[in-house]
Amino acid sequence: MSQQVSSDRITLGGRALSRRQFMQLSAAGFSAAALAACAPAAPSASPDAPAAPAADDGGVTGGTLVWVGHQEVSGLSPSDAGPTVHWTMISNIHNALIQIDTNNENEPVLAESYEVSEDGLTYTFKLREGVKFHDGKELTSADVKYTFEFYADPETGSTLANNFLGMGEIETPDDYTVIVHMEEVNAAFLVNAATTWIVQSEYHAEVGEDIYRTAPIGTGAFKLVEWVPAEYTLIEAFDDHFRGRPRVDF
Repeated sequence: MSQQVSSDRITLGGRALSRRQFMQLSAAGFSAAALAACAPAAPSASPDAPAAPAADDGGVTGGTLVWVGHQEVSGLSPSDAGPTVHWTMISNIHNALIQIDTNNENEPVLAESYEVSEDGLTYTFKLREGVKFHDGKELTSADVKYTFEFYADPETGSTLANNFLGMGEIETPDDYTVIVHMEEVNAAFLVNAATTWIVQSEYHAEVGEDIYRTAPIGTGAFKLVEWVPAEYTLIEAFDDHFRGRPRVDF
């Protein structure tokens, strides 16, 4: 099956369709995984190396990408990210402190660097400065503390509570430092907790998890435009993304 994207028409299997027709036929949403492949790639970095936008190599920019998914996107909160299609959408709306790269190594994202104490009971994260949420608010340590504490609490109905097993007090000595004190050693804490996507804390606290699932605000390369359950999810490039604007518009 071939797909060609132009300014206003899409060719699918030799048949010319408008974008609206393609969306109606798809009826299952946009593939954030495919969109991510078109975004500027961040180079592999050591924990102490800052991320830098990819150089412009003259590649094609703009246009719309449409993809058929096999699952209904029932929510867009970090807690909804179990199914594959959900994961791809949520991961493009949000960022985490670190991510696992293609070599299965920890790559700093919102964290500029991190340090684990020798006894495994203290994790210190230094955040990148100047990272913006989709509403223009700057990411701070308060957002990380709020996200960790909210999704660690099983009383919230979070599916992510096990990501934070053994976590105790969280300190935020300044806007760009997060110190997590563990009550017991959890060797999986860095991989599980630090890959949890960070929400805009003030907004989430105001609207609650149920509303946030329908209208999330993250720091990701794409921001939500429209979400229609069981039909489609439309996201658009975030111009102020700290790694550079994606090359695909929608």
